[in-house]
Amino acid sequence: MEKRMTLQMNTPQSAINSIMTTIRTMTGSMQAPMEWLRTYYSHCIGKEINMSQTWLITRTQMAFILAAFTTCPLLMRVAFAAWFLLALLRCKKEI
Repeated sequence: MEKRMTLQMNTPQSAINSIMTTIRTMTGSMQAPMEWLRTYYSHCIGKEINMSQTWLITRTQMAFILAAFTTCPLLMRVAFAAWFLLALLRCKKEI
């Protein structure tokens, strides 16, 4: 009884394809929390929003947290408050 075995040779192209597949898988895994946030924000707002609008809302919330709850020098808190106001105006315009 003969056993035949074929060995595949790893070519540079197959290695690149393997790396690209790994990167796509990791990217998809990292985007899952933002996708959950997008669906949550869409539910709260009452209309479907896209990923860039989700990032806008997230940055606005971050600016608010930094402006309201940090214990940093006054000048930095003013800068965070200005960032919050600009982010809020941008959210109002785009959403």
